[in-house]
Amino acid sequence: MNDPVTVYRAKTLVPESTAFRTSFFSTTISTMPFYYPEEVSARLQERCARLRQLDRDIPELQAALDQLVEERKALRREVWAYPILNLPNELTELIFRACVSPGVRVMPSRSIPPLSLSHVCKQWRTIALSIPHLWNCVRPRAVSPNTVRLLELWLARAKTLPISISLSSTLLLPVEIPSWASRHSHRWEHVSLVLPHIELSRLYWMDVSALKSLVLGGSGDPRQLIDRVHTFGPARNLQELTLLRGISPFKFDIPWGQLTTLSATDLTVHECLRMLRSATRLVDCTLFIRLSSHSQPTHLNPTLYHPTLAHLILHYGASHLSLLSALSLPALTRIQLSLESGSDNVSAFVRFGKHAPLLSHMAVEAGALSPEEFLECLRATPRVRVLEFQSPHRLATGKILRGLTLGDGAKGAGGCLPSLTHLRMTDESKHLDDAVFGTLVGMIRSRNGTGNTASSPSSPSPPSSPSLIYSPTASLPPTKARLKSISLMLLVQSKPKELSAEQVEELRAIELEGKEDGQGGIEICIETRKGQVYPPCPS
Repeated sequence: MNDPVTVYRAKTLVPESTAFRTSFFSTTISTMPFYYPEEVSARLQERCARLRQLDRDIPELQAALDQLVEERKALRREVWAYPILNLPNELTELIFRACVSPGVRVMPSRSIPPLSLSHVCKQWRTIALSIPHLWNCVRPRAVSPNTVRLLELWLARAKTLPISISLSSTLLLPVEIPSWASRHSHRWEHVSLVLPHIELSRLYWMDVSALKSLVLGGSGDPRQLIDRVHTFGPARNLQELTLLRGISPFKFDIPWGQLTTLSATDLTVHECLRMLRSATRLVDCTLFIRLSSHSQPTHLNPTLYHPTLAHLILHYGASHLSLLSALSLPALTRIQLSLESGSDNVSAFVRFGKHAPLLSHMAVEAGALSPEEFLECLRATPRVRVLEFQSPHRLATGKILRGLTLGDGAKGAGGCLPSLTHLRMTDESKHLDDAVFGTLVGMIRSRNGTGNTASSPSSPSPPSSPSLIYSPTASLPPTKARLKSISLMLLVQSKPKELSAEQVEELRAIELEGKEDGQGGIEICIETRKGQVYPPCPS
């Protein structure tokens, strides 16, 4: 049964809505133009004809537009590539060769040269494939049966050039690799082999007459290398040797007497001495000494004399001093090492300094060495011109700067390293307070102040042959030199203290003094872990 209220509302609303619709349509229809049937038919036919015409014109215009778009893209590519595409092929070849570092073994990848160059366009690919120097260095990403095909491809593109190759694997090699190596080893110039020890023992029947540099590394159980490896003994051109961790240098036949560069890892002091005794022409040497209580060498008498070693880098702890105390290095010009506190260590370094008269560049990690001990070591090497040192000993900066201040000749007035020209200090110190700043300025002025007109002597060069050992100036007193650069790094944890305006102006004046005298100024840089203090950063 219907609700009376709903029925009432329906009867009252229907007439109103009907009246509204009637009024609206009457008004709309009365304003529309009236067309006779024949006129409606004509207008409809006209519009249908226009639609058919548009359907015919649009594809034609779209095709023309697409052609214009493609032409624009081609012109844009040509404009962008115009300089390189119009270069002579010989000049493009030089540019391509500059994209690949000589001797650097690269992984075959489309994102790096030389493959990236050959994937740009047809012209570039033709040029890249015609340059053998782009393809004579290779380092496969992984060693697998497919590696041989890759190596053959690169060797074919390298034509007759010597090749640089790197093979690294922790697994046993596929049988194809040793066979390939024996066929092409006569072209090996720079080789890196980081393989299981058992694979290194299988290196035989190879011609390594062209080999110049060799990197050897082993993985797995070293006891698998039972037999001595004779492969590299006939390498008459070998000059550079790198022995990675896990490789015993005396398990391989190496022509030690012709090496000029040697880097060895995880060796005892006794093993280092044995190699240095055999490598009589060595010029550059880097040794990572094994920390072991059994690594102390038997005391040599006389001291091992090495006439050609010019650059020596020693890593890992106080065992260095055991090695240095057994060496006499008259040609040494540069050394990098770490020093530990203790009278025995300091005495050992002082003795070493007496046997290295040409030492001019020293990089030291001071460890727990006190400032007094460090200065004593510096006094043993008076000809050092470049000094780099890092010390975790707090509050050491001021004391070391005072020790480097040239005095008036009185004893105890400092005066370490009168020939110093470049100083780089990294110190676990506090902020550069006024006292340390004053010491820094005093040290610089004592070396570059008025009256210090001595020109910087040239660095002594290492002997070019074993017969030339001592420089004529080795027995002369060190020459006083102007300080050319100083870099001070303070590893404070908090926000660095800013220099006052007066201090900044004083440092700027010091930098300009030498330039006005025509002797060349000094470059000063002071920074902390949190930011640069001097020169002040532009705001």
